Amino acid sequence: FFSGGISLLSGIAYVFQSWRALYIASSIPSILFITTVIPFLSESPRWYMVRGKTKAAMRVMRSIAECNGRHLPEGVELVIDDDLNNNNADIQTLKSDESRGAIDGSLIDVIKSPVTRIRLVLTIWINFCCS
Repeated sequence: FFSGGISLLSGIAYVFQSWRALYIASSIPSILFITTVIPFLSESPRWYMVRGKTKAAMRVMRSIAECNGRHLPEGVELVIDDDLNNNNADIQTLKSDESRGAIDGSLIDVIKSPVTRIRLVLTIWINFCCS
């Protein structure tokens, strides 16, 4: 995809000699994508589950099922393993989305682990060599 895009960019640059016109012409596909596709995309249910937002994850799962012509049974709920282990007898007492905080991380956490540090360096090196 990258080499095809660069080849296409050289053809567009031949048509639009000014860098300003080239900048506008190369921005049009992104603007079209943002205005036509992005409003219809929803966040991944997995992302909501990682962040502890089970109600939002269920809302997305129900909309996915509706788009596929299916329906989720009324008793189906997404439950995080920690919540299931803590409240095995009474699932109704699960933590609400507001009381459950997101897991925060930073680049320092990545650098602390030797495995992720090596993966980060390799990814940066491969990106540098391929670009």
